Amino acid sequence: AKPSPLESGPTVVDGRRLEGDLPGRDLPVRPPLRTVGGRGGEPAPAALEIATPAVLRQLLKEPPDPGPLAVPMHSRTGQLTVVGADQYAMLTRTYRQMYWVAPAAMAYPSVLTHVRLGTQLLTAPGPARARRILSASLAETAMLAGRMAFFDLSRPRDAKDHYLVALRAANEAGDNLLAAAIVAHTAFIPAFDAAPVAAADILDHARRTATRGAPMVMHAWFDAVQSEFEALRGTPERGLHLLDRAEDLMCHPDNTPTPPWLDFFDASRLWGFRGKAELTARRMAQAQESLTDALQNLPANGDKQRAVMYADLAEASRQAGDVDEACGRLFQSIDMLRVHWYSMAWKRVKKAREELEPFRNSNAVRRLDEAMESFTELAPTDDTGFVALPGVGEEPG
Repeated sequence: AKPSPLESGPTVVDGRRLEGDLPGRDLPVRPPLRTVGGRGGEPAPAALEIATPAVLRQLLKEPPDPGPLAVPMHSRTGQLTVVGADQYAMLTRTYRQMYWVAPAAMAYPSVLTHVRLGTQLLTAPGPARARRILSASLAETAMLAGRMAFFDLSRPRDAKDHYLVALRAANEAGDNLLAAAIVAHTAFIPAFDAAPVAAADILDHARRTATRGAPMVMHAWFDAVQSEFEALRGTPERGLHLLDRAEDLMCHPDNTPTPPWLDFFDASRLWGFRGKAELTARRMAQAQESLTDALQNLPANGDKQRAVMYADLAEASRQAGDVDEACGRLFQSIDMLRVHWYSMAWKRVKKAREELEPFRNSNAVRRLDEAMESFTELAPTDDTGFVALPGVGEEPG
């Protein structure tokens, strides 16, 4: 069969293999962590040039054209100032924090409005510093919109469009680390659409984009993301080796500051990735221990991940033959979802319930079915949250 366009593209990653990597494992190679400047005095390529290899362009082909970031406006718009850019960045920080505590379906339209405002502000003339601040904040906001669309609201096509805008803004800002994070997020789209080769290629290019100034935690996040892709393609043992490397990085942090937008990964999330990989590898006891540790160390605003981890613990209990415990964990996941809807967690709940079908006549599973049915009546059928969302290109009502 002819390979999908998403599954064709470069797979070579520049750099070196870390000491201690097992021979013959063919793991993704991380570039040197302290490289300064280009090779042999060559100028470093622009962020977007690094971030748009052939496979990524294939992924982003034929999206609705958002037009240039600087859309033409009336000549009396005024000038962009550093103060104005700083105020836009302040709102971006607020949305970043609100993501963890506000219903995504309610916040999403406002985040989209903030993206539109940023693209409009870029039309005004202004100093380079103001444009750099604004572009970086716009890139972060558009990446947040993509995260909400994909992970929270199950709208991958919208997420793809948001990531495209984010990449262009990161290029405008010259922010390679932010561009790398955007590219890595983009890789989730083919990974969850049965195109693991494309996802791996895109993640490889994200690693290449982050060759300068990336903190250890970011490289650990790349390895954790790759481990999830390995679990999806049925090679969890390879993913566990990647997680060993990520854990080593987290245990030996460097002095490179972590970007404030990298608030979606820490040690507790790493243990969650490990628990999922161990679960796929059918290491039930280890998975339960990792997921329990992750739950105990999640921050107070981590309810979305709690919902995911409870569902994963339910699967571990089912594999261990404890149906009542599995149903109890799914009840806990649903309780989290009542507070913070998270599409990824709901999909895990439904998947775990499918695996309990042989026990459908048990009291525990019947009670679970009743709870899921009553919960589904509150949630729309497209898993987007608890309020109607505007379509792409529509203004929020």
